Amino acid sequence: MDPINSLNQISQLFRKKLSEKQIGSELKTGAQTAAEKPGAGGASKLSSDEIRNLIKNRINALDPEERDGQQAALIFVESILAWEFGDAVLKDPKFSEMSKEVQLSITGSGDNWTSFQQMLRSL
Repeated sequence: MDPINSLNQISQLFRKKLSEKQIGSELKTGAQTAAEKPGAGGASKLSSDEIRNLIKNRINALDPEERDGQQAALIFVESILAWEFGDAVLKDPKFSEMSKEVQLSITGSGDNWTSFQQMLRSL
């Protein structure tokens, strides 16, 4: 599976998790980016390649043994959530808890975790 397709699938999983927990609407309301508000600052949402490179750079800053571990998974989850819902989501008091829950749902399942680690390595 190519990394961009993996990013899209992970984004879909995050949206599903958020809607299941009914947190998504709260975060979406308070976290619209300039890209979602035309004319508000001119900032735009990163492309799939740009977010992939950002995640890759953040993960590569970790110790080599941790680049496909729990910390890398959390970096990925937080980055994708901020990309999907806007940087303002990072200020939400529930963001850290929600990120951890999503990360644990990925890393807690053997098959999901193995696939996720392979995806992290392919970045």
